[in-house]
Amino acid sequence: MRAWQVYVLALILWIPSASIRPPTRQQELRVLVTARNMVESGSILRPEFQNQPRFRKPPMAYWVSAAGLAISGQHHSALAGRLFFILFACGALWCLMHLSQSDGIATALLALFTLGFWRFGPQAETDFLQLAGILLVVVAWQRQAGLVAGIGISFACLSKGPAGFIIPMVLFLLLARIYRPKLSFLLGALLLPAVLIGSWAAYLYFDPVAFSALRQDLTDTFVESAHANPWYYYFYTLPLVMLPSFLVPIFCYKQVSGKIASLESRTAWTWLAVTFLLLSLTVSKQRHYALLLIPPTAWVMVLHLQPTLTRRHFHLLLLLAGFISAGEWIGIRASDDYRTMRFLQAAQPHTREAGLLHVVGVNSAIFDFHLGRHVHNIDDPRLALRRAGETDAVVVVMKRHQWQEPPADPAPLLEDDDDTWIRRLYKRGSSD
Repeated sequence: MRAWQVYVLALILWIPSASIRPPTRQQELRVLVTARNMVESGSILRPEFQNQPRFRKPPMAYWVSAAGLAISGQHHSALAGRLFFILFACGALWCLMHLSQSDGIATALLALFTLGFWRFGPQAETDFLQLAGILLVVVAWQRQAGLVAGIGISFACLSKGPAGFIIPMVLFLLLARIYRPKLSFLLGALLLPAVLIGSWAAYLYFDPVAFSALRQDLTDTFVESAHANPWYYYFYTLPLVMLPSFLVPIFCYKQVSGKIASLESRTAWTWLAVTFLLLSLTVSKQRHYALLLIPPTAWVMVLHLQPTLTRRHFHLLLLLAGFISAGEWIGIRASDDYRTMRFLQAAQPHTREAGLLHVVGVNSAIFDFHLGRHVHNIDDPRLALRRAGETDAVVVVMKRHQWQEPPADPAPLLEDDDDTWIRRLYKRGSSD
């Protein structure tokens, strides 16, 4: 198989999901809404989310999403906001294919056909950006390209945070015992991140709001976290995010005798061990963090399985990718989230000129993104209607069992109820 075939498979898996999957995860909604605010305000150095400065995460994800929104001109399109994330995910596959000449394509394919890559590859979130940066660092280490390694470290750290710097540094320290790097490599790998990451850190330090948010984020990750999990969390999470590729050894097991390159094997195992240990020591543990474990795990598996890929395998994988995408397309279009997205898009022309926009029900960021403007979140629809002025609008998306019918006046301007959900738009002073 060839590299272009890997990209074809990736796009078949990712484009349908990126095109129609409504953004529902808070992590992605923060990126998309913040990026939209950047584009519309013209301020790229002061991220804002729902009228509040957003410095809890580094800015790279916002910049990447804003680039897609600005170039396309579609400020309310999830696909536009995800566009460059897909390109960077393809860049991650490129890095995987260049880990080694003989095993790179198999490694990329093994990683691509995992739940982790299917789910998070096309999403506008920070994790895959950080992964792409770390992958670039590993490839640069193999080729002793210090400046490229510095770019990878800077990109990874400005995408997600300290892990983008700590993982490569510990990896360099341990790999130096296997293969001593040149001084020029170390200078290039360290000086550029010192300048780029240091500049952003200095900017945050001299802004009290930004510095306080950064300190809170570090505390939530490394000290006290709402996502604290046991130290053995990734022992069972890694096999889950690696499915179905994790089952490959069961069907393709064979003994490999003396063909594993020592340097590649040690690099792969060291990379996996360092990432696994550092993630396990971090207080905050979440499933999507395990994305960082997929590439080294896939590389280790390929080194020990030594698979041979032919044109027939490509055709089988092409069929599998098409089946996965078709199933996802059908599933998404039949989902409640998709129906809610369509309702909110239909409501947008009516809410655009409203004085205040009161929303009741699901995550306020979902309203913010699909309605294209800041919202005022209220828990009770009757209270929202009492507070609404003559030019205000009220949008309700909530479970039917939580619903209490408000007074008959005003009548809903739009309505899309079903057995489970109440979806309604109220607007005072409307003649419709």
